[in-house]
Amino acid sequence: MRILIVDDEPPMHDSYRRSFAGPRSSDGSALDAMAAELFGDDLDNSVADAPAFALTYCEQGLEAIAAVEQALADADPFAVAFIDVRMPPGIDGRETAKRIRALDPDVNIVIVTGFSDFSPVEISKVAGPADKIFYIAKPFEVAEILQTATALAQRWRNDCDLATARNLLAAQVVQLEEQAAELVPVALEELKRVQHDVTADELNRAKAQLRASVLMSLESTGSRCEQLARQLQVHGRIIDPEETKRKIAAVTIDEVQHAAMMIFRSRPTLAALGPAGKVPGLPSIVEKLAA
Repeated sequence: MRILIVDDEPPMHDSYRRSFAGPRSSDGSALDAMAAELFGDDLDNSVADAPAFALTYCEQGLEAIAAVEQALADADPFAVAFIDVRMPPGIDGRETAKRIRALDPDVNIVIVTGFSDFSPVEISKVAGPADKIFYIAKPFEVAEILQTATALAQRWRNDCDLATARNLLAAQVVQLEEQAAELVPVALEELKRVQHDVTADELNRAKAQLRASVLMSLESTGSRCEQLARQLQVHGRIIDPEETKRKIAAVTIDEVQHAAMMIFRSRPTLAALGPAGKVPGLPSIVEKLAA
């Protein structure tokens, strides 16, 4: 994941590099061996789980804004931006954060400063929302920078995954609505046909599907309770599954055709969830019902 560092002092860039490099030294291999002996596989797991950061350094606010624009154009945005407040001679950190937020609403912004030029509330007003802007005071600790970057980068990744899931769900809803709009006219045409043309094979397949549906509903406690409640409400008694199966078996072709004719002889009713004007294919559905 990408991290943006914005600070006008080159020594601060070195501090960030040390923070993200970790506490390594010339005798790091000896220390690693000692740590492995003390902690075993936990050390290897912690290193493997640590996120890999790609760091971009900018000394001025306008340079950082250009970097954010390019990252978005490349579809490789920054997860976190660490921004200094005082960066003469260019724009300050507040203005930099404001412009970056206007470009990228998802990036987590961390204001890093040793001064009180602007209050956190002032910066949040122009670069918020408040849950995406954070503060670290200079001089900072190595662990503080690394921990903040790790937590916010993981949060950014989770937000991206959630946004992807929402977009996928929205696309599926649209697809289902389109399928529903296509299904209604087909169902009406099928009902029209059933009034005059039903074969024994069609009736037997429908009976088999209905019996299977009844049996499957008995396997779920929730469905079973819902079915019993509906039976008590409609019939005033609990109907034995065997009785239901007998009634299904007794249905004839004449009864099916009569039921279809009664549907078309009665005044049609259209029920929709949500605003009726937003139902896909509504004009064609109404036309079919009217016909």
